[in-house]
Amino acid sequence: MPWSASPSPRTNARKKKPARSERAADIPHEELREELGKSLDSLDKAETVIAYIQERAGLLQARDNRIYTFPHRTFQEYLAARYLMRQAEFDTMLRERVRRDLDWWREVYLLAAGSARTTPRNICELVEALVPNDPEPGKLKRVNLDHILLASQALHETEFIRNVVKTPPEEEPDRFSRVFTRHQNWLQQLLEADQQIAARDRARAGNMLALLSDPREAVTTLDHMEFCLVPAGDFWMGSNEYDDEKPPHLNKQLTYDYWISRFPITVAQYQLFVNATEHEPEDPDCLKDPANRPVRWVSWYEAIKFCDWLTRHWRKQGLLPKQWRVQLPSEAEWEKAARGGLKVPKPVLMRPIKELAAAQPKLTDNEKPQRRFPWGENEDANCANCIGTKINETSAVGCFPGGKSLYGCEEMAGNVWEWTRSLWGKDPLDPEYKYPYDPADGRENINAPNDIRRVLRGGAFGYNQRLVRCACRHWGSPDLRNDFIGFRVVVSPSL
Repeated sequence: MPWSASPSPRTNARKKKPARSERAADIPHEELREELGKSLDSLDKAETVIAYIQERAGLLQARDNRIYTFPHRTFQEYLAARYLMRQAEFDTMLRERVRRDLDWWREVYLLAAGSARTTPRNICELVEALVPNDPEPGKLKRVNLDHILLASQALHETEFIRNVVKTPPEEEPDRFSRVFTRHQNWLQQLLEADQQIAARDRARAGNMLALLSDPREAVTTLDHMEFCLVPAGDFWMGSNEYDDEKPPHLNKQLTYDYWISRFPITVAQYQLFVNATEHEPEDPDCLKDPANRPVRWVSWYEAIKFCDWLTRHWRKQGLLPKQWRVQLPSEAEWEKAARGGLKVPKPVLMRPIKELAAAQPKLTDNEKPQRRFPWGENEDANCANCIGTKINETSAVGCFPGGKSLYGCEEMAGNVWEWTRSLWGKDPLDPEYKYPYDPADGRENINAPNDIRRVLRGGAFGYNQRLVRCACRHWGSPDLRNDFIGFRVVVSPSL
C-alpha cells in the first residue's frame, strides 16, 4: 500500500501547493484492509496487523476511523521503494510514477536505486528507464532535464563508477560503462547548450557532472589545459564609464604573442598543485567546491606560487620552452584577451600546452574593438554568471560558451574575479597607476610590497553586469582571499 498512497484530496486547489515533504500520504482503511487481507488470507488477521502497526509499532497514525497516514514521509518512501523493487517490472513502474509526479516520487526512486547498490544490473534498468538514449545536440530542448539529473544522482549515490572501474567478468562491463558515459555526455551537452537550456539549469548540469567525475581533461588536469592564442598587436584599453578606466586609449605595448588559458584554474587543477607540492592552502575552503568550478579563496601570493611551480613542472617535462613561463596575466594582457585587438585570428587557435608553438594565424578586423563585453555591446545574463543570472554561486566552467571572447577564452566575464600581476596602488579609491597604461612606470613590479593592492578583473557571480565589462577594474590586497576571487594563467615570453 505505501507505493500507491497519494496526497490528500482534501487539499484546497486554490491554496498554494505544499512542498513534497509537507503533503499528506493518505491510506484509506478499506484499501489497507483488503490488501493485507489478500496477503494474510484473512480480513480479521488484517485488522489485527493494522492495530499492531498503529498502536505498537507506531508506523501508522489514524486521522479518523477511515484514513491512515505515516508519521513521517520517509517511512512511506522507503517501504514503497522496497515494494517496487520486488516487482518484475520495477523499472517501468517507477518510470511511470516519476513522469507523473517527479516531486512525489523522487526520493522513492533514489531509495530504490540505493537498495540495488549491490546489483548494478538493476541500477542500469532504473536509469535507462528514465534516460534510454544518448544525447542528440539538436534536440536538447525537448529533453527532461530533471529526469537526467535524477538518474545521474542515482548513479552518484550508488557509487556506480566502481562498477565501471572494477567489474567482475560475469557481469556486464560494456553496459555499465556505456550507461555511465551516457550520463556524463548528457550532462556535458546540457551545460554547454546555452541556446537551448537556461543558465541555472546548465549550472545544475555542471554540478552533477562534477559528482560523476567530469571527463573533460582540459578542465580537470594540468597537462591537457587548453590555451587560446592572442597574437601581438594593438588594442583599445579602458573606457569612459568610470574614472579609473579613463581615458580609453590605443595600447601599443603588447608586441608579442601570448597564450591565455581558456578557463580560469579549476578546483581539480589547483588540487593537483597542492598534491604535488604539499602546499598547505591558506584557506582550506579553496578545495571544497566541485572540482570543475573555478578555484577561489586563493590569495595573489598563492596564485603566483602556482604559476612558478607549473612553469618548473612543464619545463621539466619538456612542454615549455625555457624562454617562456607560466604567469598571471598583466592587466593589459587580460583586457586584450577579453575585448580583442584591432586584428583577431579567424578561426580561433586553441591548443593544449604540449602543442603550443609559434603560429601565424589568419587575422581579420575586430568589428567592435571597444566592445563593452567579450560577446559584444549589450548586457546578456545568458553569457555570464553574474547577479542577473541568479545562480548565486560559482558554476562549472564551460556553462557560458556564448560569452567567450574573440580568442575563444571563456568565463572572462563573471563567475569569479581574476587576479592579474599588475599593481593598483595603496588607495582603494584612487589608483596610483592610471591610464594611459605604461608598463614601465612600475605597475608590473612582481615584487611590490604587501601594502600595494593588485588589480582584479572580470567581475563575479554576485556582481551586476556593469562590473563584468571588459574594461572594469577592481583591486585586492595580495593576501586577500574570499569567495569571489580566482585566477587564470598565461603562457608568454619571460619579459
